Amino acid sequence: MWSLLISKLGQYLVLFKYLMTSVFVYIYILAAIYALVDFLQMDKVVAYITVYITAYVMEYTLTLRLVFNEQHRLSKVLKYLGYVAVFLGLSTLLYKLQISVGVYYLLATLLTAVVLMPVRFFVNKYWVYR
Repeated sequence: MWSLLISKLGQYLVLFKYLMTSVFVYIYILAAIYALVDFLQMDKVVAYITVYITAYVMEYTLTLRLVFNEQHRLSKVLKYLGYVAVFLGLSTLLYKLQISVGVYYLLATLLTAVVLMPVRFFVNKYWVYR
């Protein structure tokens, strides 16, 4: 019984750490997109892609060590690059769709993150960092 309880707590701790890491990364994403779009007048989609590329590097590092407590290996990097390619493409399409129907760009960023976060967690947990 204790081992089941400890196992469940461990699963919730991983989820909590993933959520906290994601919040940190999304604060960076929102601030950086805002700066690029509103201050540097960069195209919204170009800013989104640029910021997300840097955020994915940050996310890999934080998630690898802080969330899943894994070691850096080439196989993980290759899986992560595949993950980035798929999710950057998918998230950019969702973002562009929202922008095209008049959703404010920062809200579109948040909505895209909220929609994809659960899927991203499971892909990270069960494929990338496995």
